[in-house]
Amino acid sequence: MFEGLFSSEAQFTRGFTAIAHHGAAAASLLRDALRDRSKRTASLTAIKHLVKESGATAHDLRVRVARTLVTPLDREDIGLLVSRLEGVLRSVERSAAIVLVASALLAPLCWLHYAPILLIPAAAWLRGR
Repeated sequence: MFEGLFSSEAQFTRGFTAIAHHGAAAASLLRDALRDRSKRTASLTAIKHLVKESGATAHDLRVRVARTLVTPLDREDIGLLVSRLEGVLRSVERSAAIVLVASALLAPLCWLHYAPILLIPAAAWLRGR
């Protein structure tokens, strides 16, 4: 009758770990996209897929928190952690979009010469959001 009503640390830890692994994999794919132009489209598509998967995991965590008995402080902490982990993935996704647009605009130019011109304002913009 009361099965699954009380919180279990393990069920939340698995979700946090899955989102964190998605973030690390997305960052690795972004690094590959920057290093090898031929892998760029595949890497950016994979990043979008990882963001979508982590969004589903985050949704599942939020539903699980709502359905279990969790203290209000724990509920806030869990929500904050999920939001911050999702924020990492969204930042990687935005950076990947900037790489895609920059590669289309600067295709005839050497990327290494113009990277600081694009990445410094992009980093400032991302930091401000």
